[in-house]
This record gives sequence, C-alpha cells and structure tokens, in this order.
Amino acid sequence: MAKNPEGQGTAILAHITILGILIAVFANIENKHPFATHYNRQLVGINVLLIMWKSFDPFFEPTQWIWVLLPLVLVWIISFVQAARGVIWTVPLIGPLFQRLLKFIP
Repeated sequence: MAKNPEGQGTAILAHITILGILIAVFANIENKHPFATHYNRQLVGINVLLIMWKSFDPFFEPTQWIWVLLPLVLVWIISFVQAARGVIWTVPLIGPLFQRLLKFIP
C-alpha cells in the first residue's frame, strides 16, 4: 500500500458527485498523476452506467432498480475506500474496459 500517492486528493475528489469528477479531471490535466487518472476513468465509467440505467428506468418496475443501483453504489464505496487508502483498485469485470475506452480522460 502506497502512502499518499501523488494525485490521491484528486482521486478522492472524483468520488464526490459528477461535479467532483469534472473538477478532478480538470485538476489532473496539467499534472497527469497516474493514480488520479485511473480513478477519474473508473468514476466516469460508473457514472455513465448510472446515467444509462436512469434513462431506461421508466421501462422497469420500481423494485428492479435495486439490482443495478445497489452493486454500483457498493462499487463506488469500495472505490472510495481504496482511493483513501492509496491503493489503485479497478472495478471488477468492467474496470479494464473503462480504462481502455476512456483513454482520453486525464
């Protein structure tokens, strides 16, 4: 476990709402810390999944939201804790896809 890796504050900031992601991405443009870049991409991917789910929300029963929302919230919590600990953590199964598809995000 790394002690306070560079970009850790930016990585933690990315976990705080969509506004936090935007601030974290713009804060990381100049320095390009790998730790912050990793978490920026992961959080953008998680939020894209949440937005996609909400766009299909009217087609599902009200009780079905928990099967998508609960795992995404748990992934967000685990990601936040790992960023605070200074550990690079990738979302299982879809995290590598986020890293590959979102290469344009610093």
